[in-house]
Amino acid sequence: MSTHPSENTLELVQQIVDLNCDGERLVALSKDQVLQTLEGSGLSEAEVERALAELVERGELAETDEGYRCAARRAEQ
Repeated sequence: MSTHPSENTLELVQQIVDLNCDGERLVALSKDQVLQTLEGSGLSEAEVERALAELVERGELAETDEGYRCAARRAEQ
């Protein structure tokens, strides 16, 4: 079993954060909010956590006190 998330999982998690964080009403999603959105998707909590960590490491998401947000939005603020 691979410890790295698939590209499909990475894309899905990133899209969820990107689509839900508008920078005004919702600036970041918590891990729990991402998990709730993916409920029923078949992804485990561990897979989602690995995807979030990898996206942060790649610089595609930024982790803040509020949760996760698009790294480009963080740079804009």
